[in-house]
Amino acid sequence: MKKRFYQLALAGILLTGASPLWATHHKSIQMPAEELKWVPNPAKPEEISMAVTWGDPAKGAHGAFHKFKAGTVVENHSHSSTFKGVIVAGTIVTGPVDSPKTLGPGSFFMDAKNENHITKCEGTTDCIMYIESSGKFDLKLAKKSKK
Repeated sequence: MKKRFYQLALAGILLTGASPLWATHHKSIQMPAEELKWVPNPAKPEEISMAVTWGDPAKGAHGAFHKFKAGTVVENHSHSSTFKGVIVAGTIVTGPVDSPKTLGPGSFFMDAKNENHITKCEGTTDCIMYIESSGKFDLKLAKKSKK
């Protein structure tokens, strides 16, 4: 029952929150979990992998699962495009450095373009999130202030 809830929540969020991104699709897509092709994520290839579901993250709008090894931290950073996502597994801590939120499976988040935030996979289990972006994937680390 819990798994079904998360599937319905993900579908609802994607249908309402990311529908403008879907306008670029010209065919239906069905992708069983066992057919996902996981590759190293350019941001942290040793700790994060991604499985693209549509589009091309190197060129523009896309959707992809991102898997973080337990304990992975991506320090204060931003992206050139807005990201909308849903936590699928694990516990993610994300948001502005001074006020991040802890999100579990079924939780939604949106990282506005050029908005600094942190992302951390908390706990002892790997974290998986599904993200759709309005543009190409990039990661820009924030400059640390000199004190």
